[in-house]
Amino acid sequence: MPPVTPKSVAEDADAILARVKISGVYRALTGHEVKRAARGRWRAVAFWRGGDDLTVAGDDSRGVWMDFAAGEGGGILDLVVRVRGGTRQDALRWVADLAGITLERRPLSPEDRAQWAEERRVIARELPQASLWRRAFGHLMEELVDYLKTEVTPEVGEIYRTERLLRRLSRIQGAELVAEFTGWRKEDPALTTWLIAWAERQEAAEREMLKEFIHGRIGS
Repeated sequence: MPPVTPKSVAEDADAILARVKISGVYRALTGHEVKRAARGRWRAVAFWRGGDDLTVAGDDSRGVWMDFAAGEGGGILDLVVRVRGGTRQDALRWVADLAGITLERRPLSPEDRAQWAEERRVIARELPQASLWRRAFGHLMEELVDYLKTEVTPEVGEIYRTERLLRRLSRIQGAELVAEFTGWRKEDPALTTWLIAWAERQEAAEREMLKEFIHGRIGS
C-alpha cells in the first residue's frame, strides 16, 4: 500500500480506519480468529477480561463491536483502547501501524488540537440528550414492532428492518451515538424534541418512585 500522510485529525481517523476491518483488528489484538456469521458479522471471546464464551459481536461493514456480557462496545478505536489501554490517539497510531499507513509522529498542531478538543466538547454536550433520545426512540420502535406483529400485515422485511435498527441503537456509544442522534434531529427536529421530553418525564417519574421506595424502606 502506498504511504498516506493525513492532513488533520479527522482525516487521520478516516484514512486509517478505512484501511482495516474490525475483525482484523480483533485478530491482531488477541491472536485469535473470530467466528464468522453472515454479511460480515462475527462472534468472538473477550480474552482481555478472561472471558471464555462468544459474548463479543462484531460487524465489519460498520466497524463496530459489542461485548454483551460486559455491556461494553463501540468502534475500532474503542476496541483497541479496551484491550491495550491508553488514549484514542495511541489507538489511532497503533491501527495506523497495523494498516501500513505512514502517520507523522509529531505533536498535533494547535489547529488539530483545537479540532480534536472541539469534537470531544460536542460529544460531551450532545451525549446526555442523545441517550435520552435513544431511550424514547427505542421504546417507540418496540411499540411499532408489537403493532406490526399483532395488528397489521407488515410489508416484507419491515419487522426485520425495525428490529435491526433497535439492535444497532442498543450497541452504539459515544461519538457514534451522537452522530446517529444528530442525523435524526436534523431529519425531524420536532419529533426528536418530543422524544427527549418524553424520556425526561420518564426518568423524573422513575426518580420519584425510587425516592418513595427508599423512604418507605427506611421508614418501615
